[in-house]
Amino acid sequence: MNAGPVVEDVLRVLLRHRRAPRGEDAPGPGAFDAQRAQIGAAVAAGRPIRLVLPAFPCKSPNPAKRSLQKSGSGCWGCEERWEHRSMARPRVTTKTKIFRIEIVLVDVEPTVRRVVEVPGEASLAVLHEVVQDAMGWTNSHLHEFEIDGVRYGLPDPDWDTGTLDEAKTKLFRVLAAGDDAGYVYDFGDNWHHVLVVDAVTIPEPGVRYPRCVEGQGACPPEDVGGVFGYSEFVDALADPDHAEHAERVEWWGSDRFDPHHFDLVATDRALERLAGASATARS
Repeated sequence: MNAGPVVEDVLRVLLRHRRAPRGEDAPGPGAFDAQRAQIGAAVAAGRPIRLVLPAFPCKSPNPAKRSLQKSGSGCWGCEERWEHRSMARPRVTTKTKIFRIEIVLVDVEPTVRRVVEVPGEASLAVLHEVVQDAMGWTNSHLHEFEIDGVRYGLPDPDWDTGTLDEAKTKLFRVLAAGDDAGYVYDFGDNWHHVLVVDAVTIPEPGVRYPRCVEGQGACPPEDVGGVFGYSEFVDALADPDHAEHAERVEWWGSDRFDPHHFDLVATDRALERLAGASATARS
């Protein structure tokens, strides 16, 4: 496989978790040159890449996170594990079942939802990537699925948490038409999603899967502070007289954010990297 994009993805996560406090120089593009070759070799060999990311000074608007940082307890949303594992892309044939799944971000206004179509042979690890790319997240935090009371995610080799390996679980084996699943992203901001299988169909000739076919609403910024923090962020950014307007503008880097924005073409294009080989021909 081409290791280049994966190497850059891993380095992006490292850089994200090495951000410097304001007033100090942030790590530059060459900050991890020494690791680049090692990461590339691991990817080329198919070995998993597991990172334990240290806490950094918390910039989140979430008051709970800031108070934990000030108290010396650290920011529980910033110290976490992250792992890249090579995943097989599902091959689409005429016998493949296509799962049409609606993804809704719970308790967020305005509504943030996506409708995606995913091959049933995809693993839950691939479905996780689909959710990340379709929603607009950056895959920089932990996540977990819950289906029929069973949790799926990245098992911790050091602790038996009862979490089953998402990479070893196929979508069609745990979900069917009409079923739903829970998906939590970022155990600090605690973004809850509900995934509902609207239908199970056959693939359309010449169509690339997975794909996004519908959606609305902008994805909240990472580390904004969850549902409450996002609502405050939107209000503060839109109102120059808001007590936290200047602080939020500095944090975001702009006074512009449209919570209603959704670009279907760009969202669907983001899923291209997850497409497997296709044996279906256009009629």
